[in-house]
Amino acid sequence: MLSHKHRRGLTDKVKSPLYILHFFFLLLVIFLSCDLFSLRKPEESGGGEKTLPLTFSDLLTTYKESFIASNINQYEEILSDSFYFRVCDRIYYSNPDFYATWDKDREVQVMQNLFLSLSMSETYPVSFDKYDVVLMDTTSADSQYARIEYRAYLYFSGGEIDTAGGFLDIYGQKIDEFWQVTLIKDYENGESPCLSDIKVKFLSGK
Repeated sequence: MLSHKHRRGLTDKVKSPLYILHFFFLLLVIFLSCDLFSLRKPEESGGGEKTLPLTFSDLLTTYKESFIASNINQYEEILSDSFYFRVCDRIYYSNPDFYATWDKDREVQVMQNLFLSLSMSETYPVSFDKYDVVLMDTTSADSQYARIEYRAYLYFSGGEIDTAGGFLDIYGQKIDEFWQVTLIKDYENGESPCLSDIKVKFLSGK
């Protein structure tokens, strides 16, 4: 048992400014080492390990999901460097020299502008009530395409709702073990504006 003299000496030591400073410094070291209060940045969609589809069916699903979620990073990632978008015939033949050069850079620019114009108040600013996929016969296991009958609703920030319907031929190719979109052809169905009508609204340099 500590004598009264020793207890008093210990109490005086605890009350000393130097002891208190050392005590708080020790607490600070503990908190920092535990990383309890550090702020973390959210993971960016396009960063880190590649998440490209491993099958053509996965590619078609990713295309739809990235469109619905307005995820431009994921959308760009599944496009091959040689990507080409073929607008519907009605729009194409109005200016074939211009629309014949719809490459990956133009597609990303258009879709980024489109996604930024969609309503952020909607959980999913794009919805499909029809997305019927028919896989077409091909002669190569590393190159496939599908015809998709679609009808989509796009909810814009100004309250406008656009409807697009028609057919898409989506061509995919296996590149370095992953699948990417090489070509998309858009066709009208004669009932509503097609996806090409929506996209050209956000195209610069027309």
